Amino acid sequence: FPVRLGELVLAAKDFPMTNPGGDSTELPTQSCPTTAPSPPASWAREATGSDRLALWLATGFGTGYLPAAPGTWGALLGLLVAIALAWLPWVAGVGITAGLILLGVPVCGRAAAWFGRHDPPQVVWDELATVPLVFVLCPFPLGPWWYVAAYWLLGFALHRLFDIAKPVPVRQLERFPGGWGVMLDDFAAAVYAAGALWLLRLAAALTLPWGGF
Repeated sequence: FPVRLGELVLAAKDFPMTNPGGDSTELPTQSCPTTAPSPPASWAREATGSDRLALWLATGFGTGYLPAAPGTWGALLGLLVAIALAWLPWVAGVGITAGLILLGVPVCGRAAAWFGRHDPPQVVWDELATVPLVFVLCPFPLGPWWYVAAYWLLGFALHRLFDIAKPVPVRQLERFPGGWGVMLDDFAAAVYAAGALWLLRLAAALTLPWGGF
């Protein structure tokens, strides 16, 4: 007998789905989420001039938007700042570095609130401002150019190491609210890096002919 397609569809709607065991218990249906996670509330408004300034500084003048390892790019900017500060009197370097770190608290806090995360990867001012602290606490040594260049690169690498590994209390300091948490963990990583750099310089002083200092 010819059967119309519409009649088959109606019959299928009335036929209960069965479990593999053969009973006529209807299988539970799973509902899929219909809504995506909400963006940060700050995105619902237009950025003000102060927002744009804070984001520009916090992202290291835009380097935080680079697709790979933004923290490393921010630390490289910090290394350039440290090299520039090395030509100034040590006291001036201390004052400028302290100013960069203190400025990072409100700047990074505002940027973190804008991105809706405690320490977003786009925010790299914490690396930029604290890499110079390594070389303020352990000023550059005297010696051949290659030794001085290795010293700069080693201080940079040690800062990245302790910032990523986060030994005690670096990770604990990261839990402070707002910009304080963003800055304090990198501050502690810089102190660790400077301490390790001093130990390496002491070892060099005992082995290298020019004393390593």
